[in-house]
Amino acid sequence: MHTLLENIINKIGQWFIQIYPISMEWDRKLNILMDNHSFEYINQYTAKLGDYVIWINGHSYASFSDYTHGESKLLPTYKTVLRAIDKLDYDCPKKTIRENRVKSSVSN
Repeated sequence: MHTLLENIINKIGQWFIQIYPISMEWDRKLNILMDNHSFEYINQYTAKLGDYVIWINGHSYASFSDYTHGESKLLPTYKTVLRAIDKLDYDCPKKTIRENRVKSSVSN
């Protein structure tokens, strides 16, 4: 069960950062996937997690949606996004969202 603080953080993330709606079903699924699998880097846009392809680009407004069958406009909670970033950094240390974000901001 979410605490009041978690609900506030998720709403702030959705209102000010995320552009697509939060799906609690996808949030639960992504957490289960992260508990049981490691990220495998595909490219700067996607990574594999179990049998799913996950969109990892566009942090933090559109990252960690299910991209297995193309674009999904349902996102996990912001708390899960933060967990996923840390897990992706751990599982794929040389190919991270933070690294991609720094490179893209330097080149602009």
